[in-house]
Amino acid sequence: MTMIAGLAAAGETRNYDSVQALRGIAVMLVIAFHVTLLLRDRMEFKGALLVPGAAGVDLFFVISGFIMAVTTRKLWGLPGQAGDFLVKRCIRIFPLYWIATTLKLLLVVAVPRIAQHSELETWHTIASYLLIPAWNAE
Repeated sequence: MTMIAGLAAAGETRNYDSVQALRGIAVMLVIAFHVTLLLRDRMEFKGALLVPGAAGVDLFFVISGFIMAVTTRKLWGLPGQAGDFLVKRCIRIFPLYWIATTLKLLLVVAVPRIAQHSELETWHTIASYLLIPAWNAE
């Protein structure tokens, strides 16, 4: 289990088990949404689409914000720390995101049928690499 260390008092670390439980709930919500979406689109599933499951993504954002706040609270208000945090965050996120995006792009080019809810467009590809929101016309 991952431990999120926060300073409740000098030198004291805390486990946020409830945050880990929420992370598990968020995962299950996202999985349920995608499974019902897949069943509906690929197997003519007539049941209800578990739309509330998409809220799992929102829950992940809230958890991430909490973790960032707890783990960086010693740095709040110190000169230059916001910029340092942003640079470190980009170094941590962008390379892995770009690799995953490239792999998906290659997969969509190789097997176009898997891109059921979107079409390969230059602007969407560029926007994806730059983390710019771009909605499909559907």
